[in-house]
Order: sequence, then C-alpha cells, then structure tokens
Amino acid sequence: MTAHAPIGADVLRRARSLAPALMLAAACGGSLTPATGNPGPSGTASTGGSSDGDTLGRGGASVSGGGGGGPAGTTGVTGPGGEGGAAGAGGAAGSVGPNCNGCTRTPIGVPVWEPIGAVMFVEPVGPGVDDRPFLEALLTPNHVWHPEVSAFGPGMAHAAPYSAEPAALVMSQQLSPSQFFNREVIASQSSSLGLMVAVVPRFGSGYGSSADFAKGPIMVPWIFPMRVSVAMDPPIFDPTFDATVPGYDAFVPPIQWDGPSHFLLNFRVNEGFAPTTTLAIGTFTLNVTIKDATGTGWTVSLVFTIGPDELP
Repeated sequence: MTAHAPIGADVLRRARSLAPALMLAAACGGSLTPATGNPGPSGTASTGGSSDGDTLGRGGASVSGGGGGGPAGTTGVTGPGGEGGAAGAGGAAGSVGPNCNGCTRTPIGVPVWEPIGAVMFVEPVGPGVDDRPFLEALLTPNHVWHPEVSAFGPGMAHAAPYSAEPAALVMSQQLSPSQFFNREVIASQSSSLGLMVAVVPRFGSGYGSSADFAKGPIMVPWIFPMRVSVAMDPPIFDPTFDATVPGYDAFVPPIQWDGPSHFLLNFRVNEGFAPTTTLAIGTFTLNVTIKDATGTGWTVSLVFTIGPDELP
C-alpha cells in the first residue's frame, strides 16, 4: 500500500460555525417530517427512509415521550432521533463504489462524510522508490502537493461527482481499473498495486465555500485532522504511509475556504514492503480505518485478487 501522505484535495481553514445540512422539524403528537423517512405516531417506532442509498431510522416526537427509533435499511449509518425520539438502527455495510466489487464500508458512529469511488490499478513505481512524483503527475492540476504538511491540497477547481474522480484520474494516465492482477505486479521492483479512495461530505454535513465552488456541501473544520490506519495479512502495504489528513488551518498560509468538497487517499501494495518474501497468490483485503477528530468514521475493506504470472 502506498506510503505517502493522504491526499487532501480540500482540507479546511476557518473553524467557524456552519449550519448543518440536516434540519428536522418536530411537532406535538409524534409528528416529525425529516427529509428522509416517515415518522411513526407518538410512542411507537417510526420507519427509516432512504437518501442516496443511505438509510436512516428516525424517532417520532411526543409531548409525553419520544417514539422509538425507526429501523434502518440495507445501507447506511445510525440516524439521529427526532425531538424526544430515539435514534434508528444503523444499516449493514455498504458499497465503496462500482469499481470495487465486494469492497465494503462500515460506519463508526454517525459520520457526516463518507469514503466512496474506490479504484485499484497498476502503479508504475516499485517499492524502493518514492511514488510522490507519480502521484503529482496523476493528481495535478486538481490537487497540488504542499510540502509544509506533506499532503495534497486543493488545486484547480473541478466539478462533482467526486466519487468518480479516482477512476477518471487513473484512466487519464492510460491505466486500467481492475481488481485482478498477476503476481508480477506486486513482486516487481518496478510496479506496485495502487489503490485510491475519495472522501466526500454526506447527508448531515455542512455547507460553505470550497476551492471548487462558492457554496455547496463541505467537510467542516472541526472534524480535522483525520487519522488513517491500515491493516492487511500479509502486511505487504507501504509502511511509510502518512496517517494524518490535515485541516486547512495546518497549511502555510492557511487555505482561505470554509472546507473541502472532497479529498483523496492513496495506498500502495508490493511484496517488497513485507518483512520477509511472501508468495501472495489468492484474494486479499486491505482494511482501512478512517476516523475524524470527533471519533466517528469508517472501516473500509478493499478486496483484490493476485493470480499467478501469465505463461510466456
């Protein structure tokens, strides 16, 4: 896995109060009308609703007591309760995008951001070489390297959907997204398995300015810095991975926007990173845990298969 700084495509500056995107209105008698979901009557369970594939249960409000939380569906995180109501249950692990079949993400708490758009590819850099020059070529001009924080920050403004950006960047370098690789890819001194994931705001995040727009969904300043940890068996990922995603106030000078519209994380896998030589043939999982400054976050499982080298 890649050993370098997480890629901050938008990481924040001003920690001023931003109005949350989610506004709930509650009335007496169990009436609650959130943007997603249908409330139940007072003292009973309300039904969870869905929004962009994320399901949240919501409790109904009552003068004498809150209704129970509504059940969540197949994908999503625990939803907040209504006025006096209990929170709905969280959904099961969801997808990390169409280019990562079998890859999953599981929420930790109630994050207002999400990992999405995971993609894997053959990175033309071996384990004994710093891959930052390759990443700069891959990400510029959308994302620019900032040595003062050892991370990528916002570059040229570019439009959403940012969930599609990792695959688009990879293909712009004439590289092909895949989850199936010959062993020579990770046994070589001149190539590695590269993995990239986008992190974007989700339902309940803030609104403000970013390097990409004057007003839109952003990740608010107080959730930074974020911490990233990686686990894999065998441990053939890059051990020099920088596990911190800085906020805009950490840049020099501080970045003059309310918050990021998104950022990217990059990882690298090669047998050369393992303590001993490993015969890596089979299906493997790179487990990535991302937590923000509030303690909420995600565990992302990225699945790929290594097969034997092709016969000449």
